[in-house]
Amino acid sequence: MMLTFRVRACPTRQQHAWFTACLDHTRDLYNAALEERLGAWRKARKRITLGEQGKALTELRRDAEYAAFPRRMQRWTLDRVDVAYREHVKRLADPARPRGDIRFRGKPFWRTIGFDSPIDFEMRDRGLYQRKALGGTLRLKRDRDLPPWENCKAITLTREDRRWFVNLTYEMPAPAHSPRLVPMRPVGLDLGLKTSVVRSDGAEIDAVGSLRAALPELRRLGRALARCKKRSRRRHKVKARLARLHAKISRRRGARLHEISARLVHHWDAVAVEDLNLAGLMRAGDRRAQGRGMRRKWRDFSPGRLVSLIEWKCQREGRAFARVDPRGTSQECAGCGSFVPKTLRDRMHRCENCGIVLDRDHNAALNVLNRAGWGPGGANPDGKVGNPADLVRDCPGNTAGDDPAGPRRGGLATSLHPTTCNRWNGAYGNSCSISYGYRKTVPRARGDEPRLGQYVIAAIVRSPRTRG
Repeated sequence: MMLTFRVRACPTRQQHAWFTACLDHTRDLYNAALEERLGAWRKARKRITLGEQGKALTELRRDAEYAAFPRRMQRWTLDRVDVAYREHVKRLADPARPRGDIRFRGKPFWRTIGFDSPIDFEMRDRGLYQRKALGGTLRLKRDRDLPPWENCKAITLTREDRRWFVNLTYEMPAPAHSPRLVPMRPVGLDLGLKTSVVRSDGAEIDAVGSLRAALPELRRLGRALARCKKRSRRRHKVKARLARLHAKISRRRGARLHEISARLVHHWDAVAVEDLNLAGLMRAGDRRAQGRGMRRKWRDFSPGRLVSLIEWKCQREGRAFARVDPRGTSQECAGCGSFVPKTLRDRMHRCENCGIVLDRDHNAALNVLNRAGWGPGGANPDGKVGNPADLVRDCPGNTAGDDPAGPRRGGLATSLHPTTCNRWNGAYGNSCSISYGYRKTVPRARGDEPRLGQYVIAAIVRSPRTRG
């Protein structure tokens, strides 16, 4: 498993000027190498390979202008040209893939320099050392312990406005334990608009707010940028301030998503999510204010990045991860499997067949868990049972034994594991779990007192906030 650590770099004034010169040199080299490939194919139908351009680079390095820069940095630039050109050829050959012409890189779109191998670099106490490429020791502000330097496979430097970041890619060892065949603490996640994430135990996680808090400042800077004269110094300054604000929003969003994903992977040994068409959801809604607000909230949430973080963290920690078909998760009843049609305005799930009442996002999260094969009565796609009998215990309200056919598919009458909790007719809130035991929660004042068969058994694991 390859894992990249992003570390803030603190270059000196001389190092900052040197890195800026390296950016300009590698950008010119990238554009020249790409022009050579495109021109050879356009004029003579000839494809220039990476090896041929590497030999040409050896000849160019006889010039003092090219010899002043590290060879490994130049070879990394040629590697990027080769990858971009190969993808361009694949797009032209496959009619199903979206077409698009390969682009030359302007100054605002070239912000990274890299090296094809870290063999000449050395990690010291103060930072990263290389005499020619870095001009000495590049100080790093490390917020965590890094893996052994022998496992480092790649180094890149990225500039974000006035800041520099070092991306160190390490080859991580395989986890000490593999995912369990039958997880003990699985959780299903439903990604929505009203609430960012709803877990299968009913807990809600809000990941929106980074963009919403900065919208007034974004509007003010946007109007200021529109008033500026083109190619003026003031426009350049306002544009830089706007870029810094967007970078700040992105850092806050990333920190929040890392916090959510780390907590989920730490407290659950299996995570199931919906395999959503995120590109289609970004285009969903009408062009009126309501549709624009929905798309803005969805982009602020960044569900694709959250799912990606959860996936690789599960891989790193040896947790199970599953993507399920999202069709019908809100319409299907998690208690009996019957179809309960709803519109977007209907926020509660009320099943006339089994009588349970849940929030529609909570019901969808339970369906996600069932479809992954980790819910009550669910089965994995390969046929492995996800709810063994030794993990089912008798508790008040468990009606699984009353059915001769056993637990129903997706039925909530069977508990997932010893850590469970009873809920009645969607009486969420102060329900908490008792480890290795059962507890009947006291329903709130919502009508008549419940009967024995009206309890809904859901798998609940005590969250860190309710531990005591």
